[in-house]
This record gives sequence, C-alpha cells and structure tokens, in this order.
Amino acid sequence: MLHTLLAERFHLVFHLETREMPVYDLLVAKGGTKLHEWKEGDPMPGFGTDDRPKYVDRGTVQHLADVLSTAPTVGRPVLDKTGLTGVYVFYVVWDPDEEFVPAMLQQLGLSLESRKGPVDCMVIDRTEKPEAN
Repeated sequence: MLHTLLAERFHLVFHLETREMPVYDLLVAKGGTKLHEWKEGDPMPGFGTDDRPKYVDRGTVQHLADVLSTAPTVGRPVLDKTGLTGVYVFYVVWDPDEEFVPAMLQQLGLSLESRKGPVDCMVIDRTEKPEAN
C-alpha cells in the first residue's frame, strides 16, 4: 500500500536488488541460550516492578532479529542464525548507565557476529516533485 501511494504521489519508480553489505548474524552464545520457550495457553510471566528499563516481548527469534535490525544502536541488518524455531519470551532488564544490546545478549544467551552478507535493498530509479493538492 505504501509503495502504491509513493508511486502515485511522487511517480516513484524503483526496483529491488540484493547487495553485499555489513550484517550481524544472531547466534546462540557459547554458554548456550537462556531463552524460555512459550507455548500457546501459557501465561506471560510476572516481570517485577522496579524502575529499571525493560524490554518485554514474545515471539520467534526471527522477530527479535527484526527488532534489532531497526535499533539505532545496532545500525545494520541482523540475520537469525540461531536455528531456534520456537516462540520465546524475551525479558531484558538493564541499568540506565548500561547499553541495551550487550545486556540483552548476555541475559538471553545470544551473540552478534559481524560479517558481510546479502541484503535486499530498494533502489530508487526515478521520482518527481508532487503536484499541488
């Protein structure tokens, strides 16, 4: 729908292509994963009431990789290479003077490994100034 709007309003013409770019592989850390699998019907666990920042979510590891891909502190696509296929509860607490990503990786038993890999990119071929409303 967004592509249609941009094409109509700005006469946007684009194509998709795959390029080699810096990425992170999301892997199970050497000590093993600390993720807790969630099954349909399981209640969400209680997470305490302290004032520290928290990240609470439920989903696949691919979902977590997608969230990390959009995090400004990560700055590049994150590819799920864990091999984990279940649905998990993600619960991370960190102190305000700590960075989120290292705390998250340590608490969930995951790691990020830098490399170059294929990334799908939208390449803009042409656009025009929109007409007045």
